[in-house]
Amino acid sequence: MRKQIVFLSVAIILLFSTQGFCLEHFNKVVGFGDSVSDNGFQDGAGFQPYTNGYVWVEHLANSLPDGPVPVKSEAWGGAMTNQKNWEKIEWSGLLWQIDQYEKEIGQEDISKVLHTIYCGGNDFWGNKKDVAVSAKNIVTAMEKLSKLGARYIVVANQYTAVISPGYLKGAYASYREPLTKFKKSLNDTLKKLVVSNEDSFMKEHPEVTVYYINSDDLFNKIANDEKGYVFSNKTEKWLGTKEFPTPEKYLWWDEWHLMTAAHQLFADFVLQQIKSSNEAH
Repeated sequence: MRKQIVFLSVAIILLFSTQGFCLEHFNKVVGFGDSVSDNGFQDGAGFQPYTNGYVWVEHLANSLPDGPVPVKSEAWGGAMTNQKNWEKIEWSGLLWQIDQYEKEIGQEDISKVLHTIYCGGNDFWGNKKDVAVSAKNIVTAMEKLSKLGARYIVVANQYTAVISPGYLKGAYASYREPLTKFKKSLNDTLKKLVVSNEDSFMKEHPEVTVYYINSDDLFNKIANDEKGYVFSNKTEKWLGTKEFPTPEKYLWWDEWHLMTAAHQLFADFVLQQIKSSNEAH
């Protein structure tokens, strides 16, 4: 009986230490992408925060066990997956961000940094709407990060379950259907390149832990008003209303971007996926 108790105690200790280890060791969060991750220029990158508070990478850094940990967002609003910005700027794209990051870190050990990538939607507005190229650019960014020493990468696909107010009416309403189609096709292609193919990134780079995030697993909950994911107004923007930003009311900050309450839900969802992945191993 005593041996059974000792064995059970050791098993419990090992269980909890194993589950907690991979989360507790992250010493920083570094985000790449577009306006979804842009937190402004105060840390040397980004145009401005496109929300009424923290963006999701900041919420994630604050939510990690033993956090908050430092966070640096390399993201710029309008970034495409290549070197460019959809607003006819020749810099600030995802691959450009990776190049800048390489210059910043030099020989720094980044093996304990949690890197995040959310990018691709702005490619719809580029000269060439080629989802294969866009998905490959994201994988190229991941490959460059791995060569720099990155060992943990969150890559999230595009959410399509909720539609921003800018596409519901007015001049951009006609783009809603083709943009949604583009994003879904990009998601399908990206998953193959990162997860499913025989030569996928995850299979070719076993040294890198990849947390592949299907964003609509979260945004379907929001669209369907599941408990804990309810926003009473999902069709109008908060900016300009002069209303108090009650977290459960407005989903959208402006015509295109989410309120910080939605960013928090996204960060919580990503953290949950990280925990689930660690427990599976």
